[in-house]
Amino acid sequence: MSLASQSFNFKYEPFTEEKAEKSRYTLMDAGQYFFEVKFVEAQVSSKGNPMLKLTLAVWDNEGISHNIIDYLVSTPTMAWKIRHFCEAVGLIKEYENGTFNENMCAGVTGKAQIAYQAGKQKPEGGYYSDKNVVEDYLKNEDNTETKPKESKGLNDDLPF
Repeated sequence: MSLASQSFNFKYEPFTEEKAEKSRYTLMDAGQYFFEVKFVEAQVSSKGNPMLKLTLAVWDNEGISHNIIDYLVSTPTMAWKIRHFCEAVGLIKEYENGTFNENMCAGVTGKAQIAYQAGKQKPEGGYYSDKNVVEDYLKNEDNTETKPKESKGLNDDLPF
């Protein structure tokens, strides 16, 4: 049976324009949060270095998921971030033996230090919005749970 032929009640809370825009740009406070890698894409950075673009679902303290984009760039000055990512998600052995790659990333979970970054001026004028960024990935030394117990909000796994 298709969704079109099913009867269901689409429920929502009507927002004013102001409330809708405010909720659109709600940012998390700086702190430590659980994440899951939703998507990963191998790319080349603007300076020609191999890079992984990660789309993370990061859960705030109320269990609401926020999408954050992060980049793991293969340069000596960013090696710490790749190593910390692998430590956080349980791939340190693969990292250390040189077999870590983008195919191992989708669906992995861990904990990260999230920071708040104020918007910056665009070269062509205007401003980039304020955003949350991954400051660091946190080592999971005691193999504790790396996902929140319960999440709220939209279910990104629905096919529509």
